[in-house]
Amino acid sequence: MKESLTATFDRLAADYDSWYQTPLGARSDALEKEAVFPLADPQPGEYALDVSCGTGNYAIALATRKATVAAIDSSRKMLEIAKSKAARKALPVDFRLGTADDLPFASDSFDLATAILMLEFTPSPQKALSEMLRVLKPGGRIVIGVLGKHSLWAAVRRFKGLSAPSIWRMATFFSPRKLTDLLVAVGAHAFQWRSAIYFPPVNSGWLLERFRALEGIGQKAFPGLGAFLAVRAEK
Repeated sequence: MKESLTATFDRLAADYDSWYQTPLGARSDALEKEAVFPLADPQPGEYALDVSCGTGNYAIALATRKATVAAIDSSRKMLEIAKSKAARKALPVDFRLGTADDLPFASDSFDLATAILMLEFTPSPQKALSEMLRVLKPGGRIVIGVLGKHSLWAAVRRFKGLSAPSIWRMATFFSPRKLTDLLVAVGAHAFQWRSAIYFPPVNSGWLLERFRALEGIGQKAFPGLGAFLAVRAEK
């Protein structure tokens, strides 16, 4: 029997954060945040929603920046870890169990909505984006982070999905055009883009230091070809 996506993330929850302890995971996370947070620009006291929050990486980062944060995920196990991490930092994040395509929040509630590495795994990306726009206040901003389709990382992940049981078998990768079309379809506008991660997926601190120069070159010369793409749009 095929495992459901929620069951898969429940099963992966206990070891999920170990990725961030590796040289490659730590570097990737830092670069992704350098792309996301200048776009999101969370302000103290703003209401922010993190959709598909997982173990709380971005929800906690938003709360650390003094936003008032709600976060939602379909994996109960992931949420348990996220709640524990937020409690240890004494950060009052409102964690909810639910799905991206049926958000349990009133319309026009949030100043900011983020979804980092959510669209790849949701059954209906357009419905999820429509829901995020619905709960935003007029003039509010949405920031989406996705895995870029045209990168070496995507090729490696596709191979893993084909060659062995892997979460990447369930994933969809996005080009800037495809993501723009989805956002336009739900009524978003005023786009701003950033990209990150132009080095190969090698888990070696020594090699990652040697690849550091590739990052700046890639961001300037090939902005749509990063392994990670982030876009901001407005309602």
